[in-house]
Amino acid sequence: MSLTTYFESPKSYWLRWIGVLPLSIVVYIITSPIVKIILEFGMFWIPESIFNFIKMYLISFVAGMSSGQAYLMTGSMLAPKYKSLCALILTILMVLSIGVVITSGYENNEYNPWTENIGLLIGLILRYLIIRLENSEELI
Repeated sequence: MSLTTYFESPKSYWLRWIGVLPLSIVVYIITSPIVKIILEFGMFWIPESIFNFIKMYLISFVAGMSSGQAYLMTGSMLAPKYKSLCALILTILMVLSIGVVITSGYENNEYNPWTENIGLLIGLILRYLIIRLENSEELI
């Protein structure tokens, strides 16, 4: 069985739908720390006083934005149909989880969760708009 016929089979269709949310969450969890590590190692030459500010705001913003985009991109790529609707549902789920995190009083001394969540929201909105434009033939 070739790969293209496997992806068109009913078994693959349901497996892809089942994997949308779990794999999107896994990619979201993995992306943020990886981006933070890459950016921190890339900024080793910046003085410590400036680096603390950059680490607190810029790195957390970029990490949030990239993890939000990776989350939605994974979900929409796995969804066999209705990619825009799937991206909208994933966006709503992430916004609800951000609300829970913010209202629970999560504190982190190393990174600013507010800037990471703002970056995450911006990344989600931008990626949703891109997915919506790419799949404009869908009803929603």
